[in-house]
Amino acid sequence: MTDKRKLLPTKDIIQSYFKAIAQGDIDKALSLLTEDVVWHVDGDANIFSIGLASGKQQIANWMRAFPKQLNPIAVNINNTLIDGNEAIVLGDFRYSVNKTGHFISSDMAIHFTLRDGKIARYHIFEDSLLLSRSFNFTNDFTKKEIKLNGTRYAYSDRGNGPTLIFMHGLFADRAIFESLVTQLEKNYRCITFDLPGHGHSDYPKQGWTLEDLAQDIALFISELKLSPVTLIGQSQGGMIAILLAALHSSLVANLIVIGTSARKEYSERLPRWQETKHIIAKGSFDEKEQLFIRIQSLANSSEWINSNTEQAANERRLMHTYNEVGLCLAIDAATIKRQDIRSYLPEIRVPTLVICGDKDQATPIEVNKEISDNVANGRLIVLEGVAHHPPTEAPDEVLKHIKLFLQ
Repeated sequence: MTDKRKLLPTKDIIQSYFKAIAQGDIDKALSLLTEDVVWHVDGDANIFSIGLASGKQQIANWMRAFPKQLNPIAVNINNTLIDGNEAIVLGDFRYSVNKTGHFISSDMAIHFTLRDGKIARYHIFEDSLLLSRSFNFTNDFTKKEIKLNGTRYAYSDRGNGPTLIFMHGLFADRAIFESLVTQLEKNYRCITFDLPGHGHSDYPKQGWTLEDLAQDIALFISELKLSPVTLIGQSQGGMIAILLAALHSSLVANLIVIGTSARKEYSERLPRWQETKHIIAKGSFDEKEQLFIRIQSLANSSEWINSNTEQAANERRLMHTYNEVGLCLAIDAATIKRQDIRSYLPEIRVPTLVICGDKDQATPIEVNKEISDNVANGRLIVLEGVAHHPPTEAPDEVLKHIKLFLQ
């Protein structure tokens, strides 16, 4: 059995080492190492920090090279397990790579071995593949994938700072937020999802509910240690954000919903949605094209469509690429099988911004106002001449209100 009197010295030495590293005091950190200390970092040998090294001079070179290559943004020590002269430190980190500008986040485990009151061996376990890719200019390091409760989600992760999570509406994808993210990533970490059945994400073959998606995103936020975050959801993305904020309040700092309803879909619209599903599943290209033109006329103002014909055509081309089964299941979740979630609104205590257009036919002003009126701390912004897609139609106005709200 381990002598407990040996636990404190080991813990103190490990804590002193991390404190010295955090303060940039390399001499202090080196004083805590044995003369024949061994450093063990597995991974791509082309990366400066990877490999085996021994002796204080080699480790001093390693420590002095580190800040020239990697800029630590956050290093968290979550637990330290000690058994005599052995210690396992569990934590996570987020760095930026000076050479490429890429951001990397990873869990880590470090195995320390002590001898005579000093560190004799250091062995770190981290996401070495991610680290290798981060040093390559050719990798689009902002585009990522993750499997959440069995579904593969594609997402983008850009910028650094407080985290903003973006979720789009039906028939769109994460690109709808591009104009906003281009500006917000200068001061925030912006994570934009392709929701199931859209973009490059997969979809559960058995179907899903909006609450299922809220639970998926909550798992992502929790396990990647991102909380508290600001949720930004447009249309169905706003409904998911409402559910997430109500069911997982500790994960959320702010809520922004854009063109969103907390009600069930209007019953008179359900036959049209069934017809929409039939055309998507069985229709010809021309029939689908006419359907997508009609959907655009509901989502965007006629002024915007007439002034942005090429962008509108590109959006329709995107709709044609979606998997028919996945898109039909997405329609089920967002419209036909959508539940009334107004009872969740009083549970939301975080500051809430509701943005909508005065020409929004899908979610009129009154249903947006219903959200702002029934959360504890809500505010409504109505944009003139704008329909259901404010991030596309009026990105500058939306950006202005988001920035003011987050300040």
